[in-house]
Order: sequence, then structure tokens, then C-alpha cells
Amino acid sequence: MLRNADAEALMQNARAAQAEGERRWAAGDWQNAAKQGWLAVRDATAALVLTATGAPPPPVEGLYAPEINRLAIAISKLSQARGGQWERLDARFAQAANLLHDQTYHGRVYHEDLDELLREAWDYIRIAEELAEQAAGVRPPPTLTLPAGVGEVKRRFRPVPRPGRCSRQPRAPVAAGRHCGRRRKTLGCAGGAPRRNRLFAA
Repeated sequence: MLRNADAEALMQNARAAQAEGERRWAAGDWQNAAKQGWLAVRDATAALVLTATGAPPPPVEGLYAPEINRLAIAISKLSQARGGQWERLDARFAQAANLLHDQTYHGRVYHEDLDELLREAWDYIRIAEELAEQAAGVRPPPTLTLPAGVGEVKRRFRPVPRPGRCSRQPRAPVAAGRHCGRRRKTLGCAGGAPRRNRLFAA
């Protein structure tokens, strides 16, 4: 539930429009189903803008369908400022306004993928509600959890031993004349006289 009462009322209207749209689509009334899909997107967008900015979108004069355009401008500004899922909503809002509102409902043009357009409208409401809750501080933003082992740097090479010492350190002192069996001729070890490595020679 959103803290802003007006925004919560708009989101409730969006959910009611979704339920009515699903009922109309099941009854074969595709034109009014498209109308309800657009109304759901419109009200969810208005609730999101109101929650994110603290004020309703300002009116736009001199443009066709000022209500649509002021919502489009507001969600576009938010998507440019915040990115991520906001950009996804910006593109879907333009699609719903064009295909569901203008072409299908007012133009009475039936699209073969209308069922997919309606599913995207219902998904729009879900994303808008999640972003509104995040903007209001009700729901924290999601955190990325990496699977075990991802991001760990594994050492592929063994460290180069220092000259005069063996890379394998025995727990007990090594008796004179004995060694651990690793690179005695080149580096020497605790059991013999240390020899300088040519790589480290001055």
C-alpha cells in the first residue's frame, strides 16, 4: 500500500480496470478490453508519477490529448533521470497509448497480438506499483545476490620462492644434509647451503 492516499486510490483504480479488462477479454469484447487496459496503464502511471515527484503531472497546453501527453512527458523525464525499469515503463506507456487507446479502442482496429498487449499492460501495473513502493520507501530496492563462487579470484600460479629458501616450509627443522626434495640445485633449502637464484642475482 502506498503512503500517499491519492496515489493509492489511483493504483486501486488501475487494479479494478485490470480485473474489468480481463473479464471483457474473456467475454470476447476486445474493444472494451483494450479500453480497460489503457485505463489501467494511465492510472498506474499517474500513481507512480504522484509518488515519485510528490505532485501530479503539470497540464500541457496546445497538444492533442493533453492528459496523455502530460503523463508521457512526466514518465519520460523520470526514465531519463533514473533509468532501468523506468525506461521500460516509458516505452510501454507509449505503446499502450498508441495501440490500446488510439488504434484498438477509438480506431476499432483489431491486432492479432492484442492478448499479448493486454498481458504487457497488466505487467505494467505490477512494475509501476513496485517502483512506486520503492520511491515511497515502502519497499527497498532489490539487491543483487551472486551465486557461490562467482566473483572469487582463484590463484592459478604458485608464488615464486625466495632465493635461498625452499617454498615448502617444514614444521620441524631439517637435519643437515637433507632437504625437502624441491629445487635444491637451483634455490637451495633449509637442509643445504643456500644458493642464489640467477633470476635474483645482482
